Amino acid sequence: MKEEIVKIKKENPEMGYKKIASLVGCSHNTVKYHLSESVRKYFAIRRQANRRKAKTDIKEKFGGKCSICGYGKCLDALQFHHLDPKKKHGKVMEILTRLSKEKGLKEAEKCQLICANCHAEIHAID
Repeated sequence: MKEEIVKIKKENPEMGYKKIASLVGCSHNTVKYHLSESVRKYFAIRRQANRRKAKTDIKEKFGGKCSICGYGKCLDALQFHHLDPKKKHGKVMEILTRLSKEKGLKEAEKCQLICANCHAEIHAID
C-alpha cells in the first residue's frame, strides 16, 4: 500500500491526503503515515525548485533585464511593476507560484519588468 500511495503522490504532487486515501481505499491517517517526513521533505524541495524555475522563466520571458535602466545581472533583483494599479489582481510571483503559470503570465502582461532600485524610485515619486 505504501508504494501505491508514494507513487500517486509523486505523479500528482498537488493531490491531497484525502483524495489519495479515497483512490487507495484507506484512511486519511494511513496516507499521512506512509508519506513520512522524508517523503514530504522531497516534495517540498521539488516544489521549491519548480517555483524557482517558474520565476526565472517568466522573468527571462519578459527580457531578463530592467526595462528602464537595463540592469540584468541578477534575476532576483527584478520585479514586476503594474502599469495600472486598478487592473492589478495580485502580485505576479504569488499568482505564478500559488495559482498557475497561465494566470501569472496574464498578470505579468499588465506589468513592466524593472529592477528593485527603479521600482523604489517609481513608488517614491508617486
